[in-house]
Amino acid sequence: DEQQRIVLQANTIDQVAPGEQQPESDHFYKGEQSEAGLYNGRHWRHSRAWFSYDLNDKQLEAKTLQITYAGIDAGRRFEIRLNDVLIAKVESSGNAKDFFTVDYAIPQTLVKKSGGKYTLKFIAAPGSVAGGIYGVRLLRNSPCAAETCATN
Repeated sequence: DEQQRIVLQANTIDQVAPGEQQPESDHFYKGEQSEAGLYNGRHWRHSRAWFSYDLNDKQLEAKTLQITYAGIDAGRRFEIRLNDVLIAKVESSGNAKDFFTVDYAIPQTLVKKSGGKYTLKFIAAPGSVAGGIYGVRLLRNSPCAAETCATN
């Protein structure tokens, strides 16, 4: 929906398009045993070890980390860390070919200590894969706190 897209864009502090050269370069991509590709028209990145991006939040207003996944990657296990603080242990799920987003709250103590910069790191569990990650957004609010978001 166009209105939700406008609200989401206005709410976005920083974002990365994983697997796309320029956005990854702009966000100082690093990684080991990592691959990128294209699935259903969306770029992605995953890794059997880890990969990271640097994100900016100059006004120290980040509240939510929003990650886009695809159901085809169900069963993968990995950690999401922001400045070495564990944000989530993920066991990816989903239906077949669907893309979906998950919002993760960012502890405000982390925001205050960040100096406006974060290193976002995806770390594969032993024998698993981190990702695929299809989108990364740093948000001022959880998008569905906005009045225009649908409620379940």
